[in-house]
Amino acid sequence: MEKMKSNEILIVDGIYCKAGKKLVKPISDCLQYKTASWRQGRYGMKKKDRTAYKIDRRSNRFLAGLLSRVERYLKKSNIKYQVVGEVEKLLPERKPKVKGIKLRPDQDTLIRKAITNQKGVIISPTGSGKTVLIMGIMSAFPRAKILFLCHTLDLINQTLEEFQAKGFKDIQVITGDEKKVILKKSKIVVSTIQSFSNISPEHYYDLFDITFCDEAHHCNSIDSQYGKVMSKNLSPIKIGMTATLPNSIPDKMDLEGLIGPVVGELTMEEGMDLNIIVKPKVVLIPVPRTSLLSNHTRYTKVYEHCIVKNRARNTYIVKETAKRVKEGKTVLIMVKEIAHGKLLVELGKRLKVDFEFVRGMTDSKTRLMIKNKLNDKKIKAVISTAVWREGLNIPTLNCVINACSGKSDVLTMQIPGRALRTSEGKVEVEIIDFLDPYKYLAEHAISRIQVYAKKGWL
Repeated sequence: MEKMKSNEILIVDGIYCKAGKKLVKPISDCLQYKTASWRQGRYGMKKKDRTAYKIDRRSNRFLAGLLSRVERYLKKSNIKYQVVGEVEKLLPERKPKVKGIKLRPDQDTLIRKAITNQKGVIISPTGSGKTVLIMGIMSAFPRAKILFLCHTLDLINQTLEEFQAKGFKDIQVITGDEKKVILKKSKIVVSTIQSFSNISPEHYYDLFDITFCDEAHHCNSIDSQYGKVMSKNLSPIKIGMTATLPNSIPDKMDLEGLIGPVVGELTMEEGMDLNIIVKPKVVLIPVPRTSLLSNHTRYTKVYEHCIVKNRARNTYIVKETAKRVKEGKTVLIMVKEIAHGKLLVELGKRLKVDFEFVRGMTDSKTRLMIKNKLNDKKIKAVISTAVWREGLNIPTLNCVINACSGKSDVLTMQIPGRALRTSEGKVEVEIIDFLDPYKYLAEHAISRIQVYAKKGWL
């Protein structure tokens, strides 16, 4: 084997690249980020800031998806380098099409960008038709072996339903906690990441031609279940779909490294202009301050008493729901904890509001039934934990209540996503949120307001 030159970047395979000795320092500069570690000091735990890198400086290897980022940096820095080696590329066999759907120009553009780049992330708002994009890409490679990964059972069921409706057949579905999963000779494998990560890489590392990661912002760590699978998966085509990128620099770099850079985007504003998603209208409700609740200082206690068990706040939630149900609207209430959902159900009974409650223990058949009845307006109000936070589309949904607080920009954007798709007679979707006056919670409310203001939803 010919010795690697010091100014070369070797494409080892579809997963890793290796830097020559002269390039390790500049590539480390490109792939560095700030982090912190904690050590026991004389008076307790002491924080120490440090610099970390997305290149292994012992083996000089970095994730292949970061190659375009590295090349841009080296060119900008006027550093000479040469890339050697190549990865397999698939040639499309036919023009993308989806049975019964006339692809919009924006969809056709994103599909072609994915096919051209082969590896990368497509950003598209919830409700804009990400599954159509996936099916369009699949249709261009009729003989390809395909893997579709996501992290919830509801997304699996929704995707499977859409695949089958559009004529895609020979599908193996992998869900549950089976420790021993056998991959069949099916053309398409649809699986939760939790189940697929139980499969030994020797059974899939070179099996698939195309891998899709839905809600790809979860593919944000080499140490996660997604990282475990994608760092052993040699699919020539890897495409991630998401409405929101991760917040932190290391998370973004791991997503990029495992799948690829952003190769196409449809913004929420563009989706509104195309009339494929509706504009959210945020309604902010001030929560009255109670002196007894102000005594809590630990976050867990603050959340328990000022969010979950806060009777005044919960009464607002139920009454705001009742008001909209009386107007013929449907409402989805997002909670973080099961205990919160149970309290709202009980309070609803006393205030004559009927709720369905969806959580992890709700079986898939019941979840699908509730989703369809909510969409058909046969059920008017549903409470859900995180199992319905992402990916699920309920086009006729009129109102989403963020009952769980939180400060994450990603979650703040995801919660309205269940209701963004247009439907007949629907011109906007209401997002109800709360101005909580307590420690931590007030700061978190301000963070969410900043997201809403930036998007022009207030």
